[in-house]
Amino acid sequence: MKFDIIRKSAHLGFLNRSGICGMNSARFVRMTMKKRILILDDEPSTRLLLRHFFSKGYELSIHENGLKGLDWLEKGNNPDLIITDLEMPEMDGFEFINRICSDDRFRGIQILVTSGLEEIEARKRIKYNCSYLQKSDQLVSLKNQVSKMLNEAEA
Repeated sequence: MKFDIIRKSAHLGFLNRSGICGMNSARFVRMTMKKRILILDDEPSTRLLLRHFFSKGYELSIHENGLKGLDWLEKGNNPDLIITDLEMPEMDGFEFINRICSDDRFRGIQILVTSGLEEIEARKRIKYNCSYLQKSDQLVSLKNQVSKMLNEAEA
């Protein structure tokens, strides 16, 4: 992580003189860190594909169900985006979305649902505003949607 390098750097005097330390340090650290994506999917092949697709541009945390994703969030992790399947064991995506969207600690995290379920049927059970892509859509659509959502988050 670039923050650790900066914190341990002998060039902190330069950062102080540049106005980066102090009040501006959190902003500087945020600008130098990769955006974080939490990915939840029970299919190993989908997790592997998403890891391959996004690992170069983003910091990823990948889990096989909503319960493990919720545990990761409750440990103080704060992703910029969550990509979740809906049909998973232990805690499905519907329950995961409802739990995090009703918790003030996690409000404002964007959610992208990727599922094989028809969007109309899935939206009947999702009580919160989430972007939706069917798994049958091409990967280019997924990459474009993630990029769009994360760029809008900065504006």
